[in-house]
Amino acid sequence: MVANDPRFAELVKRDFVAVAASDVDYAHVADQDAWETRWVRDLLANAEHGLFQGIYLATPSGVLLGRADGGWPTYDPAIAVRALADASRRYASMSKEERLLEHAPDPATDRGLAPPDDRVPAGRLRLEATKRTKPFRGMSTADVRHPQHVHFDRVDVPAEMLRALVPERLVAGAEVEADPHLLFLLAEASLFQPECSVWREEELVRRSLTARIVSVDADRVVLALDGHLAMRAENEWNRGASYDGRLGGRAVWNRRYERFDAFEFVALGAHTLRESERRNRPGAPTCDVAVHAVLGAQPPGEGSQGSAADPARRR
Repeated sequence: MVANDPRFAELVKRDFVAVAASDVDYAHVADQDAWETRWVRDLLANAEHGLFQGIYLATPSGVLLGRADGGWPTYDPAIAVRALADASRRYASMSKEERLLEHAPDPATDRGLAPPDDRVPAGRLRLEATKRTKPFRGMSTADVRHPQHVHFDRVDVPAEMLRALVPERLVAGAEVEADPHLLFLLAEASLFQPECSVWREEELVRRSLTARIVSVDADRVVLALDGHLAMRAENEWNRGASYDGRLGGRAVWNRRYERFDAFEFVALGAHTLRESERRNRPGAPTCDVAVHAVLGAQPPGEGSQGSAADPARRR
């Protein structure tokens, strides 16, 4: 059974509850005596590295059944499959008293970490990005820039900045330049590279993003995006880093409902590591990074873009 085998998905759905959390958050949570915090700490007390990042398998009662990730720096899905199957068998062999809690925890009193608020702030739209580098000279699988690593990111931008990409005149050929600050917000969130870095707005030496109307069909306005971004970092946390890339994309604006039915762009650019990182990374300091970003889900009829019930905002 391999990771893309349907039986693998069935095993996970049938026998496991997936939970994602941060080991760093648990290690530094203010209330170290909360039931949830103690449960995690006690669970991993006898793990190889203690409270450490990884994919762990456990019973509700707090019995550690194993660890599912293995093979670093090249993770092996077969290791995960075997670990999941072994944990499932071991769980089934335990008595109900061994594997379950006497009482379900109370979210009001037993929680150690507050549930993360993943809602998009009012007046903003979320761009969700997938990033991957192209092969480069001397690359190592331990380097997160290696193309075996796929990176996921997101950034919430002011809705009006994206809305401003729609020209006032809704006719084919009409163009408008994006708010220059939009590209900085994307760069500040490190959307164009595999890892986080510090960029200052004055370090964007060239930035442009043009939206041009390709066609207008009833309420459907199709836009083409084209841009260029070049950055040279001189701040103390990112000195010597640079980026130079082109952007292109497509958007569909619904003028009846004053919202985007679709919005996506791609970027391909050369990213160079900061000076302090080059000695620690084998291989070329510069690699090409490909980015694909799309507009996340939008609440119907909400946000600063108006709705069908707001005819005063229609064009």
